[in-house]
Amino acid sequence: MGRLDGRAGGVVRVGAIAGALVAVGTVAFLAPYRGSAPSVLVRVVANTVLVSRDGSSYAPVSSTTTLDAGQSLRTDNHGRALLTYFDGTTVLIGEESEFSYVVSQTTLGEIVVTMLQSAGRMWYRIARALSPGARYEVHFPVGAAVVRAGSAMDAVVGEDGATTVVASEGSIDVSSGGRSVPLRPGEQTVVKRGATPSTPTTNPETATTSPAPTAGPTANATPSSTPAPTSPPSLPIVLPSIMPTPTPTPTLTPTPTPTPTGSPSPVPSLLPSASPIPTSNPAPSILPSLSAPPLPTPTLPALP
Repeated sequence: MGRLDGRAGGVVRVGAIAGALVAVGTVAFLAPYRGSAPSVLVRVVANTVLVSRDGSSYAPVSSTTTLDAGQSLRTDNHGRALLTYFDGTTVLIGEESEFSYVVSQTTLGEIVVTMLQSAGRMWYRIARALSPGARYEVHFPVGAAVVRAGSAMDAVVGEDGATTVVASEGSIDVSSGGRSVPLRPGEQTVVKRGATPSTPTTNPETATTSPAPTAGPTANATPSSTPAPTSPPSLPIVLPSIMPTPTPTPTLTPTPTPTPTGSPSPVPSLLPSASPIPTSNPAPSILPSLSAPPLPTPTLPALP
């Protein structure tokens, strides 16, 4: 925070954080953190992402960088960035958003990481194991939220500062105007300027996802496509029918048709004629076995 003193942009930003703390009623218990605050790893998900290190000018980030306490990050209407803290806590920053954070210490020695969401939409997922005596808070222009270990939430800050906080996991308390409202997963609250948080209600987005099960019936249409897979099995069934046809290779021998009736007599005459050809000898040995039981086999002698 010392680097921001004397700089207009930094004073405004720190003043906004202090204002948020006053609204929550905790500023009296916070003091500057004297230790070395770890940097946050920033990864660009979609361009353009800008970082201000001096509290006034912003420079684009190409791929990855670090963000120190007191510095700020901004995205344009296409930009997205993923921030990762040393303990695994992550913040996904959406389009047209602005983010900064400071590290403070309570009079009881508790370390508080205060993340300030000035504009846009962000998704927060707090690590399940935090350092002893440490906690995270998310502050908006009109209020704040205490996010415990293992919790997740997203928040949208409108142009007028009105903020919608949606809990998706764990336990979250949203405070403003001296009132604190607990949120369970799937619930949301709206905080408007100068007002206390609204009564928790079911998040409309989760309600819209409930019709998704109705899409299940549409998936019943896919079973109609299942008959298509059944057609491939029919193809192998046809293949066996083709296989028997190649087996009647003796059909090639019907060329000697001149002996239709005298088929029995030619059988012995063919055997000696086939004897000069050594390759044909095994064939006649098979032929007698086939022609002996069924007389209709005379077509087989015509094979030579």
